[in-house]
Amino acid sequence: MVANIVIFLTVLVYGVNFLVFLYLRINHIKNCVEKLAIYLGTNMTLLFTSGIFLFFGKIIEDGILVFE
Repeated sequence: MVANIVIFLTVLVYGVNFLVFLYLRINHIKNCVEKLAIYLGTNMTLLFTSGIFLFFGKIIEDGILVFE
């Protein structure tokens, strides 16, 4: 179960990074600091939510194994 979550979250992170790349390319943002802020803010949010999903997934998986 956790392996499936990791695969899903990896695809999600790469997909969102690609969408951010397209957003920056379409809107022609030239300021380097603004680009870095957008990239880092997006990635930090994704890593935070990924950690939450993995934490609760591991708790649920261990809880299911205890009841079996």
